[in-house]
Amino acid sequence: MKKKIFIFLSVFIILIFKFCDPGNPVPTLNSLLPDSTVAHMPTFTLTAYGADFVEGAKIVFNKVEKPTTFVSSTELTCEINPEDTAFSFEQKKVTKEYNGQAIIDLEVMVLNPIPVGGYSTAIDYPIYMNPIFLVPINISNNTENSYGPDIEVDSARNLNVVWQDNTNGNFEIYLKRSTDTGENWSSVINISNNAASSSLPKIALDSADNLNVVWYDYTPGNKEIYFSRSNDDGASWSPAVNISHLDRRYSYDSYVPVIAVDNADNLNVVWYVSYSGAAENKEVY
Repeated sequence: MKKKIFIFLSVFIILIFKFCDPGNPVPTLNSLLPDSTVAHMPTFTLTAYGADFVEGAKIVFNKVEKPTTFVSSTELTCEINPEDTAFSFEQKKVTKEYNGQAIIDLEVMVLNPIPVGGYSTAIDYPIYMNPIFLVPINISNNTENSYGPDIEVDSARNLNVVWQDNTNGNFEIYLKRSTDTGENWSSVINISNNAASSSLPKIALDSADNLNVVWYDYTPGNKEIYFSRSNDDGASWSPAVNISHLDRRYSYDSYVPVIAVDNADNLNVVWYVSYSGAAENKEVY
């Protein structure tokens, strides 16, 4: 008798959950980043922001369910490939104009899986048929000579540009940032800030968007490779560190550094060294 009662109660509880469980919610899609692209651009990550996303949710790009990474209930990501933004001749006829630029709007939605779930409302995603080039903006904007720019874009699409110029009488390494895709720029920041000449900077960002800059510098007499880092968007910088450390008994000079950050946030720097002996030689380090 007890066994029959237990089975009855178990079935009853299952039926309650079956008929009372509301299932997955309908998702809400609020915005996309980046908010537009150019046709045939290389593969990039599209991020969807909203609410009520669940495990197994899909970003639906132009009616195609994309392999999607669930980040949180408010964020999803997927990869958009060049073929996703390629169009046939007939499709290209369905365009609108903005400042003389032909645009196709694609629909992007989020789909939560069953039970229940369903599609969010759609957001139009503009595909520009040709790149838009802005009027050049003078970033250094001084009366002296500026050379060797390098640029990195952080995860929030802020622009970080470094270069060398001799505004102060000798060449220094400078940085400017833009948080509005280049329309406006921060005040100039002197990174090297020493009495000798500093040249040819390179910049790399790690996964936390820290700014890592290398350059070659005349400060010790010989040319050496220096490194400095900012973890507050360039407002302050670590003391410059000599990472080449040439042997002072010989006439060595280090030039043209390049920096890269790997997926474990390790910094990797290479440069070439010119040294005088029986014959001048150059080596890569």
